[in-house]
Amino acid sequence: MKAKMKRGLWTLFWILVLAMTIWGTYKAIFFGNDIDESYAITQSYRLVLGDRLFKDMWEVHQTSAVFMAPFIYIYRILAGNTIGIVVFLRAVGCFCSLLTAALFFVALRGYTDKRVALMLSLIVYNYTPKYIQVPEFCLLGFLFTICLVSCLLLYLKRDKLFWMVMAGISMAGCVLAYPLAAVAAVVIFVLAYLILRGKADNSKALKAVLIMAATDVILGAAFLAIIFSALSLSDFTRNIQYILMDGAHQIPMYVKAYRGLIEAVDLQRYPLIGMVIVEIVSFVMRKKGKGEATSRLKTPFLLLCMAGGVLFMIQTRGKEGIRFVDLSYWMYSILPGLFYVNYRMPYLSGKKEASKEEIFSGKMHFLLLWIPLSVFIAAYFQSNLSLYANGGLILPALLLQLVMFYSQRSDSLPSRGYMIYILLLFLTIRCICIRFTSVQPRTIFDPMFDTAVGPLKGVYQTNSEHIMYHSKLDMIQQHVTVDDTLLYMGSDTYLYFFVGNQVGISSTISTPTFDEALVAYYELYPEKMPTVIALDKYYTSLEQLEENETFYKWLSENYDIENPDESYFVDMIYPRR
Repeated sequence: MKAKMKRGLWTLFWILVLAMTIWGTYKAIFFGNDIDESYAITQSYRLVLGDRLFKDMWEVHQTSAVFMAPFIYIYRILAGNTIGIVVFLRAVGCFCSLLTAALFFVALRGYTDKRVALMLSLIVYNYTPKYIQVPEFCLLGFLFTICLVSCLLLYLKRDKLFWMVMAGISMAGCVLAYPLAAVAAVVIFVLAYLILRGKADNSKALKAVLIMAATDVILGAAFLAIIFSALSLSDFTRNIQYILMDGAHQIPMYVKAYRGLIEAVDLQRYPLIGMVIVEIVSFVMRKKGKGEATSRLKTPFLLLCMAGGVLFMIQTRGKEGIRFVDLSYWMYSILPGLFYVNYRMPYLSGKKEASKEEIFSGKMHFLLLWIPLSVFIAAYFQSNLSLYANGGLILPALLLQLVMFYSQRSDSLPSRGYMIYILLLFLTIRCICIRFTSVQPRTIFDPMFDTAVGPLKGVYQTNSEHIMYHSKLDMIQQHVTVDDTLLYMGSDTYLYFFVGNQVGISSTISTPTFDEALVAYYELYPEKMPTVIALDKYYTSLEQLEENETFYKWLSENYDIENPDESYFVDMIYPRR
């Protein structure tokens, strides 16, 4: 009777998970609009229009554009335009997540229970680091990291060099998503060797890692060959300097490191408090000869970490509401908690001996942990966001620690309960939270309006975003023709989809800066000189632009800023003199 009831409960659980996954997928495709998403799509659109990497394009994340560009190209051929392209690209992103989750499931089956493997794979499918479902740089970094770990696990289990080639391809994908991950690649090759050496002899492990590295190097060389077919090395070096001048990313590395350290300590306040308590209680128990009782502290300690993550979200967000970064706070709390339970608490409870299999499993999971963390650190230093907002990329590390945790306590009811709780937590946020411009809190319970025109056709937006989007499009369509080259001074870069074959700006990043670097861009590439400038009053103003003398002088000499056309959302339209 109990077995029948248990099967029934599992059936109801999987039905609930399936229903939430289907709704979460629908929501991810048809709800929300964000300027970071528009930036990622627009920079890929530039490639389709014929702009070249590191020559015409000075975006910080431009290497990631190569993934979406083919799909934009195909859509334009099939549809004849770019109307509704965002819905299509989000569906592509869902498909990419599905393939990655399937690979992760296959990889985990040899290391943990099938139910646990399925639950963790469903987390991979239902998670988007920034609530953006199109295959942009952040989602790509997350998915390629999962693929990299999965390929290493499959090689360990199946001993096929094919998986090391695929690991090399995945590493190359991480580098294209975040070029600074090229530095992390060196660390990851060393980690891969140390992992494989625990399973095979040194020469075999070295051969496998060299194949992985060679694949990465060959793909990188091919990519560089394509880049240098369009510009010289001196031009590349000069343009790199201008790219690094991007105002939104000019934060020195040592400043980023200091801020990250302070934020990391702040984020892990509750796990640190719990660790101190466990250490004190364990010390007292050992003095009384009851050290083995320390193992009973695992469940309350992890509950404290989970509750601490939720409490941290509440304290930080206050009355602002749920934002896309909130789940990252929870992960920052539970990851160190799991790490402490996996590696420290067994020794506190008196376990001093372990089998060879346990030793290898522990070392493997420990080293695997640092592969996603290496990519995460590289992404953090390349990003202009804080550690708080970059937490999405630590999820692969969290999933690997969950696998180890479950393998140690697979017969424990709490260990299964944690898996169910974590999956339902991710699904709930997937089903409810919506990301709109930047990190504004939005949920499916806000009033939504269907977008009727442009690249966002079919997407539901809130009333204010809906009105603003249509107003800007109307203004652009009144003053800009397909033959114009547009410079839009604002964040909603979807407006570039309404020009013909030229985007008149060096970078379509959603936080653009207007300074001497942009003037230099037009001097280098006069064909990019805009015929029309649209200034978004919600982003900047003439008074603010005057602060940069070089750019303002160029603007006043080349455009009729004395007699602009005015509108409510796009403040000024400046025709060329």
